[in-house]
Amino acid sequence: MNRKYTIKLKIELCIQPLFCSICGLPILPNQQISLDHYIPLHYGGSDTAANLLPAHKICNTIKSDLMPVEFEKSKRELY
Repeated sequence: MNRKYTIKLKIELCIQPLFCSICGLPILPNQQISLDHYIPLHYGGSDTAANLLPAHKICNTIKSDLMPVEFEKSKRELY
């Protein structure tokens, strides 16, 4: 993904109240934000806005490249 596009998308996301797409908790101003690929690139996901969701950086790191269904199965063990 183009670095300028990523920065612009992050700025746009910071304008409104955000919730982590992975854990569901609010993303506070003092927390690092990340863009989660809902369908990981590894599985054919894209860098389009429809596939990018706001997430805490730590949550996105934990999710890694798991598909949403795979992650939901293991979510209870992680959180």
